[in-house]
Amino acid sequence: MKKRLASILLILIIFYGFSYAENRDQKILFFYSNDCEECQAIKETLIPVAKHRFPDIKIVFLEIHDPENLEHMLSLEKIVGEIKKPPPTVIAGNILLDGTEAVNKGLLKTMENLAHQTSSPFSSETKRNDADYSSIILKFQSLGILSVIAGGLLDGINPCAFTAIVFLVSFLSLRGRTGKEILTIGSVFTIGVFISYLAIGLGLTGFFRSLSFVPWIEKTFNMILGIAAYVLGALSLYDYFQVKKNRTDRIILQLTPGMKRKVHGAIRSTASPFIKVVAPLFAGALVALFEFPCTGQIYFPIVAIIQKAPALRLYGITYLILYNIMFIVPLFAVFLLAYKGMSSTKMAKFAENKLGHIKIFTSVLFVILGSILLLF
Repeated sequence: MKKRLASILLILIIFYGFSYAENRDQKILFFYSNDCEECQAIKETLIPVAKHRFPDIKIVFLEIHDPENLEHMLSLEKIVGEIKKPPPTVIAGNILLDGTEAVNKGLLKTMENLAHQTSSPFSSETKRNDADYSSIILKFQSLGILSVIAGGLLDGINPCAFTAIVFLVSFLSLRGRTGKEILTIGSVFTIGVFISYLAIGLGLTGFFRSLSFVPWIEKTFNMILGIAAYVLGALSLYDYFQVKKNRTDRIILQLTPGMKRKVHGAIRSTASPFIKVVAPLFAGALVALFEFPCTGQIYFPIVAIIQKAPALRLYGITYLILYNIMFIVPLFAVFLLAYKGMSSTKMAKFAENKLGHIKIFTSVLFVILGSILLLF
């Protein structure tokens, strides 16, 4: 009898030991980025305090530039809801601490609550499922890299940007510049456009990030921007019909006469005796700024969409650079054609012949961008 009781007691002790070990296998997931200063600050200050106060809770560090870690984080959205401000991001079961402020305020409290639980909040159901993509991954696919490329190309060949470059080629030709000189000046000019336009994109990125701190403002702004994209799509369609009727003077989406004068003035500054490299570089930057009220009609919603989904936002700089490379491709192509001997008159004629196509494609793009902003 005593042996039987001892055996039962031993089994209970072993069972309790396994149960205790399993129950104490508590963990939280800390998603961070090596490029995130806030993440590094939390790891150096708050995390050591958390580990000291709750030594039995394991903190799993996951760098989100690793595709598997990013997909793992996004797959947990079906449990914790949409993740809007990564990184840093902390997930413990169905608890989400989204962004720097939330992590700083809620990490210790979350770990305290977790310490009183009897089992780990992570079950096999919360592990990443390769066949189950999160809603944000679907958003990324709905936008797609082709939309960024198409947006940049269309922005680069729209009348606002293209006619300014043709004017520059014409101006340089009248100044007696050779094909090689036009290509050199044009390349430097294009770099100036790229730098200025990229800087504008980074500024817009910061603006949209600031909106994310107040969700209802962000949602309202995206709604307004989506409606504006539809309106611009309708106006671009209107312009298409005006082009078909040979009424280009009635086109709505183009630079105003005042802006055209400023653009032409900036272009004329390329003939300045100022340092040859600096003059066209500065002129390109100015032209990009003057053109932005017109060219930004596409750029603005593109940046908004990039900031709307973490799967895009994490690589926002890369997408901005890609967009701007595509934006300057048509500009550089014009200078290359000038180098090959094509006259500015032929370029202007080509642009005029293709204006209707550009308008219709731009209209379609506006509808797509507006739909993404409104529906997702």
